Amino acid sequence: MAERIKINDGTKTYEIVNQDDVVLGTFTFNPSDANIVKRYNNVVEELQRYADEVKDEVFTPERLMEAQDKIVEMMNELTGADTSQTFFSICGALSPMANGNVYAENVLEGIGAVIEKETKKRIKRMDAQANKYLENYK
Repeated sequence: MAERIKINDGTKTYEIVNQDDVVLGTFTFNPSDANIVKRYNNVVEELQRYADEVKDEVFTPERLMEAQDKIVEMMNELTGADTSQTFFSICGALSPMANGNVYAENVLEGIGAVIEKETKKRIKRMDAQANKYLENYK
């Protein structure tokens, strides 16, 4: 058996809860990956282009499944994780929600909020750590 190198890769596990705080599942990803903000912006742009592209289509059940699969693929790219087994096992990506969004938009907003919060928190910790080391040179 090979020796192991154990590293902290920054991943965190989150409970997926609904509006009533009922736990629907868990999801693990790295919310402060240095590339995630770029991927998030790319996914938002790609989803908007895709929505514009299909806005006048009449969706057959087959076309609806294709569209949902494409959205799940984009979300997988964003998170580096299999969202079909987490978020989208709960509800279809294009399911209409009470707030007027489709479910995928609610998921994207939730992930975006976590990315923003975690990135700010970790940058603050990095700054504090850097200041601690720089204190010796003042």
